[in-house]
Amino acid sequence: MQKNFVKLNSLTTVEGANRLFFKEKNLIEFVVGIYFDKYKNVVGILTLGDLRRAIDTGKKKDNISKYINRKFFYINHETPESEYNNKLNEFFRKKKISDNAPILILKDRKLKKLISIDSLKNNIKYKTVCVIGLGHVGLPLSVYIANNNLKTVGHDKDKRKLETLKKTKVFVEKDLEDLKKKVFKNKKLLVESDFKKIKAQIYIVCVGAELINNKVTSKNLNLVIKSLSKVINLNDLIILRGTMLVEQTRLFMNLLNKKTKMIAGKDYYLSYCPERLVEGNALEELKKLPQIVSGASINCQDMSIKFWNSLMINTIKGENFEEAEIIKLASNSYRDLIFSFSNDLCKISSKYNIDINELIDKANIGYERNDFKKPSPGVGGSCLVKDPLMFSINDNNNGYRLGRISRKINSDAINLLLKRVNIIKSKFNIDKMKILIFGLTYKGNPETSDIRSSMSLKLAEKLKKNNIDYKFYDITLKKYKMLPKHLKSKFILKESKFKEFDMIILMNNHINTEEVLIKNLKISKKPKFLYDCWNIIQKEKVEFFNYKYISLSKLYF
Repeated sequence: MQKNFVKLNSLTTVEGANRLFFKEKNLIEFVVGIYFDKYKNVVGILTLGDLRRAIDTGKKKDNISKYINRKFFYINHETPESEYNNKLNEFFRKKKISDNAPILILKDRKLKKLISIDSLKNNIKYKTVCVIGLGHVGLPLSVYIANNNLKTVGHDKDKRKLETLKKTKVFVEKDLEDLKKKVFKNKKLLVESDFKKIKAQIYIVCVGAELINNKVTSKNLNLVIKSLSKVINLNDLIILRGTMLVEQTRLFMNLLNKKTKMIAGKDYYLSYCPERLVEGNALEELKKLPQIVSGASINCQDMSIKFWNSLMINTIKGENFEEAEIIKLASNSYRDLIFSFSNDLCKISSKYNIDINELIDKANIGYERNDFKKPSPGVGGSCLVKDPLMFSINDNNNGYRLGRISRKINSDAINLLLKRVNIIKSKFNIDKMKILIFGLTYKGNPETSDIRSSMSLKLAEKLKKNNIDYKFYDITLKKYKMLPKHLKSKFILKESKFKEFDMIILMNNHINTEEVLIKNLKISKKPKFLYDCWNIIQKEKVEFFNYKYISLSKLYF
């Protein structure tokens, strides 16, 4: 054991203790005296403050045993390291303890280890992490942290949801299931619905502002503030991870300060580190992507960086909360914007029956200043639909002006598809047209089971309004048996039923789409149609089965 204490016993006087302390004070991080009896049991401790008070009495020949603190704080050696801070906080509520006091780890009154309070406050291994919100952001993060040997507690108010996620796959995320089972089994990850029962020193908030009917609501964030205000202690770290409006993190801080009567940067640490991972490959990207780290103060930022570094995750220092908020919103807004350019170009190309994919290839080849992206039947998912509009919102009308434009273009892209469907229906006199919407999840690659803001759902709504019959087929949802209950009646599970549809519309980019289709298509006696919205299948392969090929912007007949 490293000697970071002076040994005291029944023979040690006040004068002798002073010599021992003086001898050691320049050699070690902190000096404390530990008083042992003849059986080497720890009887009490003596801090520098205690020693000064003893010297002030003027009785240098007194035995030091008169001045030791026999009601010192210690931790049983069987206590997990992640619980050390909780034990300290329990003691601190009853009695003040100096930052210079040591933390003794004892086994049957025998000294096993000595830790400084400063080390306990700053070393991540002694902390418990609570992840608030166990959705597509929070659950992979919880599993990742727990798998890196930090005690982690996932919190969600829904008890049924917590029981479900322990037993079954709740959504598709690469490598998540195996790691989830592992950390639940070794009890590195626990889940708890009652927030009052959670004792942690690091809280990661994986909920944020939401956009409902184009209006921002902070209801969930306000509930988090209310919950946190009742449990946070001095020196706790709070990391906000969800989407925030610009300046909203600062508002969160002010509200929490007011409720707790504590000050961020002085009494507790507050950091905003926006989540920017691709859904479906979150665990892999956690290893690779640097985290943007902002804080209420430099100390807050440093503590947050220390946490991420303990997980072997690189960081980039953000100048302030607002910079980190803008980076998050701008990243998704930029992607939505470049897709909207391609989707608007697609609309123009369709007017002249030009294949947009060929046009983009010709525009990009050998011309380095062009990097046109391929179009789609619209942009779905949670963040790309939400963030451009949230970035546009500003009380002074100085928000991101292109957000509403890009959103309208990408949302309206589905109308071009519907227009083509009606043209074909009329031209070929198909009275009772049956359409197979191939792909319900908002994207196919990387795989996800997420259908939030799926363009397939928007297409289904429009087909229904036009009295066109439709069904869904989805490779991922079928493979993992995760069909949404409210849509089960609209699903087909047998590929042999493909032949029953007049038109198949490829609505996401799953890598196995071509394989599944070509394997199960049958040569049709009457003309049928394949609408390839993602440029997945060669036209000639489709025509072999007497299907007429349609790209996003061109009718090939």
